[in-house]
Amino acid sequence: MSALHVESLSVALGGRTIINSLTLPAIPSGAVTALVGPNAAGKSTLLRAIAGLIPSKGGLRWGEMDLQRASLADRAGQIAFMPQALPAGVQLRVLETVVSALMAAPSGQRPRSSALAREQALAILQRLDIEGLALISLDTLSGGQRQMVGLAQAIVRNPRLLLLDEPTSALDLRHQTRVMSIARDMADKGAAVVAVLHDLALAARWADRILVLNGGHLKSAGSPEQAITPAMLAEVYGVSARVEPCSMGRLQVLVDATVEKVTSR
Repeated sequence: MSALHVESLSVALGGRTIINSLTLPAIPSGAVTALVGPNAAGKSTLLRAIAGLIPSKGGLRWGEMDLQRASLADRAGQIAFMPQALPAGVQLRVLETVVSALMAAPSGQRPRSSALAREQALAILQRLDIEGLALISLDTLSGGQRQMVGLAQAIVRNPRLLLLDEPTSALDLRHQTRVMSIARDMADKGAAVVAVLHDLALAARWADRILVLNGGHLKSAGSPEQAITPAMLAEVYGVSARVEPCSMGRLQVLVDATVEKVTSR
């Protein structure tokens, strides 16, 4: 199975280095990997670089594919990216936007007819429990509804590498669970899912592996139990916190106070 490799990756935006020579453990297929860390840690920048939306230097490979050299068509055949928010001012109906995302696949992966494309797009909306939005204009939706549509656009092509940038930030608890269960299902079917998450409890509940970034550097990596520790929370987030299992054995992060952060690289 393919894996995502990030080696000595650097990203500079507006003359400022956001990520400097970052190397990550291989991110495998068949797993949900959460990228966590404080604001301005480089999480979204990293995801956008992997998606090819911003320039970067260094090694980026998905299986045998060199992402720095891959064509847009090759990327589109394997990778899907869900942004934090969809562009404003789009007056297409929701179903049309999902069909458009589906038809952006390489020619060999597209449905054979427009009717089949609409059928597949509607099936994705039903899977996400938002089929009631199908004929509504995208620019009239709430932030949470737009996030769900963004997920539909990302998964409609059944990508092998799914990149989710804060996919639950505008969602209520029910829809957060829906989104993460979809991510879990995609991974269980063989995809590599990489999600930027701010909620550590959500990350611990759904992710197989957690990568903690701070200042564009990797600070911790491993299972939720390995990556989320009181020492990491004090150093990276500047909080005194307890990490304890709940009655079902899932990690809880209980913050007691702020502490003076010590920056080390």
